Amino acid sequence: MHARVGIILGALCIAIVAAVSAPAASIAAAPRPAASACPAHWSLVHTPHPAGGTGTINGLAGIPGTSQAWAVGEQNQDNRTPPIIDRFRNGRWTAVASPRPFPFIELNAVTALSASDAWAVGDEGGGTATVAEHWNGHTWTVVPTPALQGSLRGVAARGPDDVWAVGADFDTSAPLVEHWNGHAWSTVTVFDPFPAVALFLTDVRVVPGPGRLWAVGPFVSYRFAAGTWTFSQMPGYSAVDSLTVPAAGQVWAVGASGTGGITEHFTGTAWHRFFTKGVYLSQVASVNPSDIWATWSTEIAGTPRFAHLVGGRWHLLGGPSGFGFTDALSLDDTGSGWAAGASTASQPQIVRLCGL
Repeated sequence: MHARVGIILGALCIAIVAAVSAPAASIAAAPRPAASACPAHWSLVHTPHPAGGTGTINGLAGIPGTSQAWAVGEQNQDNRTPPIIDRFRNGRWTAVASPRPFPFIELNAVTALSASDAWAVGDEGGGTATVAEHWNGHTWTVVPTPALQGSLRGVAARGPDDVWAVGADFDTSAPLVEHWNGHAWSTVTVFDPFPAVALFLTDVRVVPGPGRLWAVGPFVSYRFAAGTWTFSQMPGYSAVDSLTVPAAGQVWAVGASGTGGITEHFTGTAWHRFFTKGVYLSQVASVNPSDIWATWSTEIAGTPRFAHLVGGRWHLLGGPSGFGFTDALSLDDTGSGWAAGASTASQPQIVRLCGL
C-alpha cells in the first residue's frame, strides 16, 4: 500500500475553499507552540532493517496504557517480500518474528487493545488471499480468514471479540469487510453503490462510545451503528483513504485529487469538503477533537511534511530530510506519536513525533 503524499515549501499560504456549507478556510505556514514540556519536533529514528534492503512501513499503532507501539509493512529481499513487524519498547524499535516470514506477505495495518492483544492484517501473494495475524503477548500467530482473493488494508478493535478489518475483494470488485467475533473471521456484506466500479476500503476507526465505527476508501464511506453498516455519501465522490475519529460526530478524512488535497469533515449530520489546491494530503490523525494533524506534500508522490488544523486552517510545517513518503500516522493524547513509510532510498523509515 503506497502513499500518495510528499513535501517541499517554506512559507506558503493558499486558500482552502469549502465545497459545501462550511466557512472558507486557508493554509498558513505558521508553527504551533508545543503543547507539552517536550519541544515540538520530528526526527528520523533507527529501524531494525538492513541498510541495503528496501521496503515500507504501512501501519502504526500505539499500545494503550504504555509508551510502546507496533509498526508493520513489507520488505523486499531476494525477490521475496517478507512482512515487517517491529515493536517500540524500552526506547528503541526491534524486529519481532513473523509466523509467516516468506515468501510474499504484505502487512498493511495494525491495531492494539493492550500489550498482550494486537492484530495485523494484509495479504499474501499480491492479493491471492487475505492475511490476519494475532499477538498474544508472546508470539504472533496466523489466524485463518475467509477464502477469497483480496487484501485487508485497515483494522480496528472494539474488544477482544469484536475486531473489524476492511479492504478489497478481488473476486467481486466490491468493498471488503471482515469481522472477528472471538472465535473466527467472517465476511460482512456491505452495500456496493457502484457495482460497475472496483471499490475498496483503506481505513477503519472506532468511534469513541459504544458500538460504532467508520470506514473509508476512495469515493466511499460507511458508518457502523446498531449492528449495521450504512453507506454515507461524501460530496463529490472524494478520493480519501485515511481517517481519524476523535469524538462521536467528529470524523476527519483526507486524500488527494489530481490537483490538490481533499479534507472531508463529518459533523454528525453531513460531510463538509475542503479542497487544498497544490497541497496533497495523505495521512490524518488526532490528539483530541480540536487537535488534528496530517501529512502533506506539493506533489502526489513528493516528500512528506506535517500539517496542523487549527480554526479551520491547515498550518503547514516542515519535516525531516530524507523522508520519502508516509503510509501511516499515529498520535496519542499527549501530542506525541509516529509517522512511517519509506525513505527517499525506498527503505523502511519511521519518524518520531514529540510534543506536537
